[in-house]
Amino acid sequence: MGLLVVGIALFYQYLHLASLDRLAVQMPGLFGPTGIPPASLAGNPLTKIVWFAVICLIVFGPLDLWIARLQKQRRAEKVVKV
Repeated sequence: MGLLVVGIALFYQYLHLASLDRLAVQMPGLFGPTGIPPASLAGNPLTKIVWFAVICLIVFGPLDLWIARLQKQRRAEKVVKV
C-alpha cells in the first residue's frame, strides 16, 4: 500500500512540476531571474504523502503483525481440538 501511495505521489509531483513550468513560461517575473519557483521541502506535496505513508506503516505494521500472530494461535488451537 505504501508503494502505491508513493507511486501516486510521484505522479502528482510530476504533474505539479509540469504545471509550474507552464506558469514560469507564461509569467517569468513571478518566478524570479532563475525561472525556478521558490520551493521548500515542507511545502512539497510529495513530502507530505511520503510522511503519511511512513506513519501508516509505523502505526499499522505492528498492528497487522499482532493480528496475524493471534490468527495463527487460534488456528493452532483449532487443530489441537479436532
